[in-house]
Amino acid sequence: LLRAQSCTQARIEEDHQQSLVSAKFLICERIFLYVFCRFECLTKVFELSYRCKMPHNANIIHYFCRSKADCMSTLKQQRTGHLALFGSNIMWGVMAPISKFVLAGGIITSAVLTDIRIFGGAVLFWIASLFFKAEKVDRKDYIKLFGAGLFSTALNQLCFVRGVSLTSPVDASICTSTMPIWTMILAAIFLKEPITGKKAGGVLLGLSGALLLIFFGGNRASGADSSISGNLLCLLSQLSYAIYLVFFQGVIKKYSPSTLMKWNYTFGALILLPITFSSLFTVEWGNLPSQQWAGLAYVLFFGTFFSYLL
Repeated sequence: LLRAQSCTQARIEEDHQQSLVSAKFLICERIFLYVFCRFECLTKVFELSYRCKMPHNANIIHYFCRSKADCMSTLKQQRTGHLALFGSNIMWGVMAPISKFVLAGGIITSAVLTDIRIFGGAVLFWIASLFFKAEKVDRKDYIKLFGAGLFSTALNQLCFVRGVSLTSPVDASICTSTMPIWTMILAAIFLKEPITGKKAGGVLLGLSGALLLIFFGGNRASGADSSISGNLLCLLSQLSYAIYLVFFQGVIKKYSPSTLMKWNYTFGALILLPITFSSLFTVEWGNLPSQQWAGLAYVLFFGTFFSYLL
């Protein structure tokens, strides 16, 4: 009887020690994942960790290493994407004053600058597509790509360039930052995506700033060239691109960026061709100063090609 009680007590202590070891490993697991993972990875990994039973220490270590590798790979991809977005936004932000400088010369009109961006962008994206893997486009998707080119390229750039010619570069740059706001509002209305309290506060703050800029920006001493119509056109360009992001998610997710860009710019060029192409022949290209040639090069290669390619 004493031997049986001793064995039972020893087994209880052994089970208690195993429970403590399991608890320690569980705590270490949470700390490890918290240090090496972002919130997006934690949600999935924690859910898996509750479902999986790992009795041996080697399995836990292997699970740790695998989780770390997956999360670090995700973090690396996120950093790369954030850097690409940061670079693109810098290019777009610098493009506003450069476009204003080119238009201020009086030789290049807003229609000509739009033509250069769209026609030149179509050529550059078709050349760039030769260096990527060929991708077949379904016949039924050409209509969708036509609509995508209308909103993402034709209306977006025509309104933006015209708006820049009427308002100040600072106002135009601020207006371009409202595109995520329009995207969030449209996604909530038509795609029923939830808007949290923080998102709603950000939308309200962003819209308040945009409305203050539109109605009171023209009265600033430092921004005498601001105008309500120019600011509205810049905002309309961002709304146009937000429509593209919300209503054409199917083709955006289906095709690669190089395929999307070349067809968006091709259809955008075809839409604007009958309207603005004749303006290219009225420009006195020989009288264009070298500084404005450099400005046009920046708008085409950095503000249009490389920024969208990123």
